[in-house]
Amino acid sequence: MRLLNVSSVDAEDRKLQLAEFVGRDIPEYAILSHTWGDDEVLLADIANGTARIRKAFQKVKFAADQAQHDGYDYIWIDTCCIDKSSSAELREAINSMYAWYAEAGACYVYLIDVTRIPTDSAFEDQFWRSRWFTRGWTLQELLAPQLLLFFSRDWSALGGREGLVRQVSRAAGIDVRFLRKALCVAPCSLQDVSVAERMSWASSRKTTMTEDLAYCLMGIFDVNMPLLYSEGSKAFFRLQEEIMKSTDDHSLFIRHSPVSDSRSWSPQYLHGLLADAPSAFKESGHMIEALTKSTKVAPHTLTNSGVQIQVRLRALSDSIYLAILESRDHKGRSHAIYLKRDHLRKSHFVRIFVNASSLFATMMRTAPRLCSSSKTLLDMIGRMHRTVRTTMCRFKLVPLPLRITK
Repeated sequence: MRLLNVSSVDAEDRKLQLAEFVGRDIPEYAILSHTWGDDEVLLADIANGTARIRKAFQKVKFAADQAQHDGYDYIWIDTCCIDKSSSAELREAINSMYAWYAEAGACYVYLIDVTRIPTDSAFEDQFWRSRWFTRGWTLQELLAPQLLLFFSRDWSALGGREGLVRQVSRAAGIDVRFLRKALCVAPCSLQDVSVAERMSWASSRKTTMTEDLAYCLMGIFDVNMPLLYSEGSKAFFRLQEEIMKSTDDHSLFIRHSPVSDSRSWSPQYLHGLLADAPSAFKESGHMIEALTKSTKVAPHTLTNSGVQIQVRLRALSDSIYLAILESRDHKGRSHAIYLKRDHLRKSHFVRIFVNASSLFATMMRTAPRLCSSSKTLLDMIGRMHRTVRTTMCRFKLVPLPLRITK
């Protein structure tokens, strides 16, 4: 781990100094969270002595001065503490980044677009709209640190994550119980939160590189995987595959499709089991809770022809089934997905009716005896739980790409 010596930043006649540490030799350090802008201070600038002429140097100095004031000799800043020309070092840094933020003594969040302070009437609106809350990488930077402090454009202290918990919760779309680490005797672990809920936190965030939509979530799901910056959206599929290897949480399969036209109502419109991006979970987070450790769920297996999974199946027609997942909403109600049997491989199924809004309309046509008086999809599933015979079945879900069949 490469750290910036804060005293070298303060001395204007000195070149900025970096030091490398390994394992248990890493000293206590502070860490900066920010959004990248123009003319950032890079590792090469420190090496050749041009760091102080960069536009973003003032941000580095603000952070270093704060760290020194708080008693730290070192600070980690992503722009200048990683050699991005080395693929090996970049890979190690990205796979370690969540841990680095979690182990920092303090994390300083620099909101360059916030000029107000909490006592100003316009502060909350400006705070909620900050670009920092829209970026993919800053999600783990919000969640991982034990101590998180916010600063404005001129480095005025705005308060900590706990003190601003209501504003942070609204801006990030995250329940307050996951933001109060410093106030909780036994804070909620991210691994106790359902996959769908964690995915929903990233559903509106953006990254410059498509692949980073997956890579920035590795720490939140406690998984590691190789970085391939030419694979595009395949990175998010690989992330979900890694998640499946570490948990049997069925909420991973509760997501929606961006397709909203009438074709998505047709059983001929086929979907893959996994989502294309975190945005597919935008409507899934608030209603799903994680499985308890006492819940018995048959493990699912990832194969070269699909995901082998054991769930309760309910036949709605000769080829269309409802698969009841081992996930619940906050009211204890079951959730389900719709499947269509592959007519050539009877033990294989594909996903259909992926959007909840179209699921109910379709079910009104395919199984009116079950839902003629239902008003919501969840009510319909509850009714089916009482009236339709369920068969426990092990089958394979084929990971098809989104496509239309004719």
